[in-house]
Amino acid sequence: MAVLVLGGGARQYAPEYDGPSLNTISLQRLRYGVWLAKQIKAPLGFSGGIGWAARRQKDSEATIAQRIAQEEFGNSLRWAEGGSRDTRENAALSLQMLRADGIKKIVLVTHEQHMPRSLRAFSAAAQGDIEILAAPVGLQRDGKSELRDWMPSDDGILRVRFAIYEWIGLQTGH
Repeated sequence: MAVLVLGGGARQYAPEYDGPSLNTISLQRLRYGVWLAKQIKAPLGFSGGIGWAARRQKDSEATIAQRIAQEEFGNSLRWAEGGSRDTRENAALSLQMLRADGIKKIVLVTHEQHMPRSLRAFSAAAQGDIEILAAPVGLQRDGKSELRDWMPSDDGILRVRFAIYEWIGLQTGH
């Protein structure tokens, strides 16, 4: 069994760190993945390249995550897949890498809104030989969503953005 974290974006230059960093979404996922891997005593992987919209990005999300996992969380990544540009490629390239290591079950970490699309992509790529378990990290408070969670606020705007982004992704198959 392995824990696999899906990237959600990076910043090419974060002045506070004088170099590249993961964005907030990727950091939340990585933090949960590190915690989960420690809890279940499983190796950790990260999947994230340079997305279609990140043309200026020089370092893959996986390369940045590898450094942050080690330096900030004290946990090395066993796998760092940095060639993917979208969720389908995350699935295809990551599962190919994990199969080569004999992994038969993964705990997939991504945000709850991204999980349906991720499970669809990973189930298709798994072809029945790798079991996929969902481990969503959430934007909802206490696992429940209320109308006020969607109202104008920083978190509300983020939830609406996520919902629209994932709806488009489901419609286009990315």
